[in-house]
Amino acid sequence: MKKITLLLIAMISYVGYSQSTIDFETGGVGAAWTWTVDQNGTNPALEFVANPNTTGNTSAMTAKLTAQTAGQAWALTYSDGIGSFTFDANNSLVKMWVRKDVATDVAIKFEIPGGINKEVKASTTVTNGDWEELSFDFSSVIGSTYSRIVIIPDFLVRTSDHIVYFDQITFNPGTPAATPTTNAPIPPTRVATDVISIYIDSYTNINVTNFNPGWGQSGSVDTTFDPTGNGTNTVLAYTNFNYQGTEFSVQDASGMENLHVDVWTDTTGAVLKVSPINDNANGGTGVGELLVNVPIVNAGWSSVDITKSSFTGMVWDKLYQLKFSGQSGTNPSNVYIDNIYFWKAATADLDEASLNSIKMHPNPASGIVKFSTTLGDALSVSVFDLLGKQVIPVQTIKSELNISALNPGMYFVNMVQGASSVTKKLLVN
Repeated sequence: MKKITLLLIAMISYVGYSQSTIDFETGGVGAAWTWTVDQNGTNPALEFVANPNTTGNTSAMTAKLTAQTAGQAWALTYSDGIGSFTFDANNSLVKMWVRKDVATDVAIKFEIPGGINKEVKASTTVTNGDWEELSFDFSSVIGSTYSRIVIIPDFLVRTSDHIVYFDQITFNPGTPAATPTTNAPIPPTRVATDVISIYIDSYTNINVTNFNPGWGQSGSVDTTFDPTGNGTNTVLAYTNFNYQGTEFSVQDASGMENLHVDVWTDTTGAVLKVSPINDNANGGTGVGELLVNVPIVNAGWSSVDITKSSFTGMVWDKLYQLKFSGQSGTNPSNVYIDNIYFWKAATADLDEASLNSIKMHPNPASGIVKFSTTLGDALSVSVFDLLGKQVIPVQTIKSELNISALNPGMYFVNMVQGASSVTKKLLVN
């Protein structure tokens, strides 16, 4: 099964300074680096001062940043003194002590200046002047190399200057990012005339041009990932993923009613961003870019159908570009996307009524399954397993199908007669 896999992995390994703690001590690590303060009013320099409270964090010296009222909520400081490094499984959990008097998000970001970056947030809860150790999990980004560390200590719109202390940045073993162990849900079995296929194996009427899976800031693309490991379901894996992800052109989807996509994430609360654009230059209505954020409520596969009405004013003619970016806080670590297609509801007719009256028996079955219809016409039949893999290709039959090659279990039988299609469950003994 073809899959668009938006794999939100930003991979990191730590090599630059032998996994030393950034402790800001005199003669230690960090205090001698050049630190730049940015987005912070007059950008007062980062200070290295005596630790004002040695409970919890017992170090002698600490970093002090004064976030100014005139600065941005994301006032930050960064340094290239960390040198080139790559995160691996032994150092991808970054920890940092923070002392502040208000509960807000704190972020650590690693960058290649002018290039890729990965930011992870954590939230403070201690506001009484004590230190609090926060954890930032970069295990989702194992493998990429960076050369700058960025500290964003506040994310606060301030009515007065705000002092933040941070200290003891350590690099610890993390947990490798999860990947799906099964394929996406069963591929659609709608009548081909009711579907515009974007990237899917279920139809031969792929109606897309200019396909660019590495569009925007998606990072590098791995085209060899196979969730089941059986070599038959290669997916596209995105590393250092930021947003966007895939671009393509559809000449006219104005007759469709819905956009379908199957999404897998390893983070609950992710958001699928879908952004179609009417191409005025190519004869579209020129409505422009419209964005829909779709919450993905569970970790694992989710099937999403977005109605045309969700895109206010969108006609879907001369459609091109769809953006996908899963986001929860900054980003979930992995996002896989499969089964992208536009579709409309089938129109009930005589053929469809006939299909609904098909009798498939016995069920459960073994060896042979038989079919009968009110009209007695031939059927085009194919069989899929629970992972959506086609296990019996399309066959035109009159009354029975040989299923002796199937292992015991549950399957989906797709039956096409005329212009209509229906899918029924079949239990094989």
